Amino acid sequence: MTAGSDNVPLNDGTWDVAKDKAGDVLSSVGRYLLAGSVVVLLVGGSFIGQYLQVTYRYDKPFWLTYSNTAVIGLLLPVSRLLDSQLPFRRLAWQSLPFAFLWFIANYLYALSLSRTSVASVLSIEQSATVLVFVLSVIILREPLSVLKCTAVLLCIAGVVLVSFADRVSGPAADGWLGDVLVSGSTIMTATYMVLFKKFLAPTDQSATNLSVASVTAFLGCIGVWNIVLFWPGVLVVHFIGFERFALPSSGAAWGLYVGSMLVGLLFNSVLNWGVASTSPLFMRIVVPLSIPASFLIDVIVLHTAIQWLWVLGVVSILAGFALFSFVLHRAERLAKRSRYETIQ
Repeated sequence: MTAGSDNVPLNDGTWDVAKDKAGDVLSSVGRYLLAGSVVVLLVGGSFIGQYLQVTYRYDKPFWLTYSNTAVIGLLLPVSRLLDSQLPFRRLAWQSLPFAFLWFIANYLYALSLSRTSVASVLSIEQSATVLVFVLSVIILREPLSVLKCTAVLLCIAGVVLVSFADRVSGPAADGWLGDVLVSGSTIMTATYMVLFKKFLAPTDQSATNLSVASVTAFLGCIGVWNIVLFWPGVLVVHFIGFERFALPSSGAAWGLYVGSMLVGLLFNSVLNWGVASTSPLFMRIVVPLSIPASFLIDVIVLHTAIQWLWVLGVVSILAGFALFSFVLHRAERLAKRSRYETIQ
């Protein structure tokens, strides 16, 4: 083993090839596990939400958003058992503006589910990838590269093709309204993800990622803020007649209701931890993978016909994700080499 190779340095200045490769494998496996978890939870949560609102006619988007966010508040006492990198007072106050972004994004998303198809919702939401990319470059100083731009463009091209195929197959009657609502949700989501990374990043540059404890405490604070701030909204939408308050009326509906809360808790925990441990852009590149999964369910369960535009879109999305994964892996290798050369 020679010094200067692209491997992990030992105390004597040489590089441990086996340890370096093992670390790369673990890092890649971790990212793919994050990706898979986000896809499964996002698609599952979307179908549960639409099934609850449309099939069981429990169209209570404000209450669903409020209760799903309230459950996240349970993470706060859990975080107190862990060792957070950031002071609790700082987390509590910094989470306040994020609570508004969170609630509005999720409420608009919930409103859209009963007004257009799941595939359409997921397709339009992927436009957040472009916004996250732009905001990451401006706010996070994300370095630009031809390969990274190509990866983003491939994902967006795939989203456009899939979205067009969905229109051809016939969207919901008032699908345009659902599209507008989910577009608003998309803007809020992109802003949330980038600002989350910006304001909660460790001040110590050697510590590139937040701990699970810090992310858990942050989410718990958001949940508590939403409980405190938005409960009057439940009364307002009830008394003005926009959304009459009522609990699920059947056992099956209760099961879907509880399931949506649990899936939402898991999804938001995994997504935020992913943003903290990787980057907002990587997690946005991951989310489009939910489109092939949702259409696969549509084909199997709803017997939707497969179109060639759908196939091209899926291939483009998968190619974009693979390319961005390669870019991220290469950047990590170059960072290791740079740190070693600095030590030397």
